[in-house]
Amino acid sequence: MKNGYAGKILWVDLSSEKIHIETSEHYQGWIGGRGLAVHLLVQLPELKSEKPEEQPVVVAAGPAVGTGIPLATRTSVSARNLISGGISYSNVGGNFGATMKSAGFDAVVIRGFSQRPVYLLFKEGQASIKPANELWGLQVSDVRDMLDKIYGNGQTSFIGIGQGGENLVPVSCLIVDRAHAAGWGGSGWIFGAKLLKAIVAVGKSSVEVAHPRLLQKKVKELEWRLNSSEAMAGLIRGGHMEWLRLVAILDLYRPQSRIFETNICPQKNRLLCARASSGNGKLDALGAKGVIFNVYMFTLWRRMNLVIWKLKECMQILCAVLGPIWECMTRQLF
Repeated sequence: MKNGYAGKILWVDLSSEKIHIETSEHYQGWIGGRGLAVHLLVQLPELKSEKPEEQPVVVAAGPAVGTGIPLATRTSVSARNLISGGISYSNVGGNFGATMKSAGFDAVVIRGFSQRPVYLLFKEGQASIKPANELWGLQVSDVRDMLDKIYGNGQTSFIGIGQGGENLVPVSCLIVDRAHAAGWGGSGWIFGAKLLKAIVAVGKSSVEVAHPRLLQKKVKELEWRLNSSEAMAGLIRGGHMEWLRLVAILDLYRPQSRIFETNICPQKNRLLCARASSGNGKLDALGAKGVIFNVYMFTLWRRMNLVIWKLKECMQILCAVLGPIWECMTRQLF
């Protein structure tokens, strides 16, 4: 399907071990993984059950996932939160959504519960239920290592549970690969109650779009804008803590926490109020000056890039205007 969709939605009943595949065509009005997942979830009658093993879970990815669009990497997990009683939505980063679509599926709806530990496998547009005896009891990082040995590293991604979900901890979450967490709603508890260790996707196919050249051009533009921003420069330089310091200094973020102390200095010296060290609560003046200098350099760099970008746009407009005129002149002369 040349519109960002993989084209298939998978329905799995773990109780009967039956698998049904239907086309995504009828669900494209529900844009995004969250809209699709909730729409699939709320129509299921077992949603009223109070037993976690009977609760359905929907994992879905939107049409932008897997297309190369920057930041379009989120996978949606929807289920009923048995603590609050409401519909829970959680989204998680990592590669699972893109790999699931590369394997041929936009979403999977999981119903029923197994009598033995199992995992779901998506590969080349097909799905199967596999025994998970070797995976059960392992930490998530160990599951990642074992799946790499079985299916190869580089084209495999999974979403699953660790020991917390296996032991039915109500607030346990689902983990993608090693470190990405779908942390809301207790969906790990539901996976554990179903004896479902993980969903594993092995994908090789690319997601087709209607206008690949136009999309690629837009992707390059977005990547340039992101990479030339102060926030991205801070992340590249020092990770998340550097980014937090950066936005605090720019007065875009004012938390009252151990990391930042914006109330220890007068209002006029706000730039010096961002603590450069997170240890003893005292302002590290040398560190603050270093961070401030970096902010100024990042700002100067970004402004120069913006000027270059504007000049490029002006040149494109100028070429578009003068091109036909030049062509007419050359025809008349020659």
